Amino acid sequence: MKKRSIDRTMPRALRICAFVWAALAAGVSAPAWGQNFKPYALNGENPKRAGGTWTMTLTEGLCQDVKYGDGRGESDCGNGNLRSQLQGPDIAPGREVEYAFDVFVPKSFEYRESLKYRTRGSVEIAGWQHIRAIKNHLFEMNLKGGGVTFEDHLCFDRKRFGAWNSVRVLVKWSLREDGFLRVLCNGKQVYALAGQTLIPPACGTSAKTNCHVDKLAHRNPIRWVIGPWYRGFGSDWKDYGRASPFLPFPRNGISIKVRNLYQGKLRNS
Repeated sequence: MKKRSIDRTMPRALRICAFVWAALAAGVSAPAWGQNFKPYALNGENPKRAGGTWTMTLTEGLCQDVKYGDGRGESDCGNGNLRSQLQGPDIAPGREVEYAFDVFVPKSFEYRESLKYRTRGSVEIAGWQHIRAIKNHLFEMNLKGGGVTFEDHLCFDRKRFGAWNSVRVLVKWSLREDGFLRVLCNGKQVYALAGQTLIPPACGTSAKTNCHVDKLAHRNPIRWVIGPWYRGFGSDWKDYGRASPFLPFPRNGISIKVRNLYQGKLRNS
């Protein structure tokens, strides 16, 4: 498999700065603090934008080989990871935030998990995690052959593939009883959590291997990443006699579209 990183120049960031400066100069309010999204630094392939729609496509073997920089010496190419994602602004714990988007999964998408122990599947399409820390993944949405799930709760099934689906996540990031988390898919609540929200219920279990309770950095900002992340076998793939850290690539590929991205203050329900 061909493994390479890509040029990550970001002319869009310059356009955003110019827009904000022009708005301020004209006496117009700048966009809400959650409206700016940018390509995730570990992308093997950046999302492509046309109008108000982002298309995120993974290509077999196309990954980012830059080291994570956390002392482990690992990279996405070394771990078999493929990504095409956007990230929103980092949020300090204690804030109330709404995350929202529409997502389109092609009717042709087919996937069968090849690792029996990875019960939630290996294709993640949205995730929330503490930055500057390992094993700090808080919540996630997964794409499977049968549909899209949030923490194992069905968001929409494959009958909705080929159509746009709306997702809203309303949360207060807190370690106290004032926290809350509500997830609505196509207007229907599919997941709810009352009380502290910074220690996910499944953290430390086999269902959530990227979350370790003893490693959670509760004071670190939280980042929302949206777009497909096809997780590989891991850095120890040779120890298990595997030919590659990459999992079998789906025959029809992995590609989704998103639009109406929002990260900001809670809006009226």
